Amino acid sequence: MNNEDPNRPALPTDANHKTVMGGVSSSDGTTPLPAEIDPVTGALLVKEVNPSSGGAGGRYADYSLARQDLDGDPIYIGYEDIDGNFVIIETDFTNQTTLYYEGTGGIATGSNWSGRAGHAYVEFNALA
Repeated sequence: MNNEDPNRPALPTDANHKTVMGGVSSSDGTTPLPAEIDPVTGALLVKEVNPSSGGAGGRYADYSLARQDLDGDPIYIGYEDIDGNFVIIETDFTNQTTLYYEGTGGIATGSNWSGRAGHAYVEFNALA
């Protein structure tokens, strides 16, 4: 069980008792599901990466996967649009949080990606 919702089963753990990356089913909000990884590239496979902001396709509908750091906890996944606007999503499995950092000027520019661990991440509903 997890601390937030005692009725939701915990995600599975590996041999080192570390939480395995996963999520819960959107159909019932409780069934744990594993993350899917492309066996050739090692990339995280996602069906929906665009949290909705009320518009069709969601806030990040025009963004593409640009960077990912899946080693450790938290993990970071970065998306960027053609104009250099970007979002870095920080998922912390220990604290069971997903936070967001948005920026402009390109994800690879300066410390936008290299300084990802030091950014001020916020809840999705706190984004401007």
